[in-house]
Amino acid sequence: MTLDGASVKPGVESQRGMWAWYTLSVGPGQHTVSLAVAAGESVRIWTGKATGYYICDQSLRPESVSIEMKASSAPRPMPPLPGAPGTFRVTTKLGEADLSVGGGG
Repeated sequence: MTLDGASVKPGVESQRGMWAWYTLSVGPGQHTVSLAVAAGESVRIWTGKATGYYICDQSLRPESVSIEMKASSAPRPMPPLPGAPGTFRVTTKLGEADLSVGGGG
């Protein structure tokens, strides 16, 4: 995998023979990422789909909101935050393509 022409090592999560995520952290701005796929010793032919996503955490300037209640209530426990406070996750599907490796496909 390369990022802006430089070789990088992605993070990998996978379930053998089923799916794999290759992740790479990049900073703000425009970037070019490339990935080469090849058959190996254990898998000589493989056919499936490759899907690309851009996932980012964005932060917004917080706004303060106050609500006055007619009656007081006991505070409720809040669920854990999925990310850093004041941020939200944005997922954009970049595209999907059929992919064949090995076997002349």
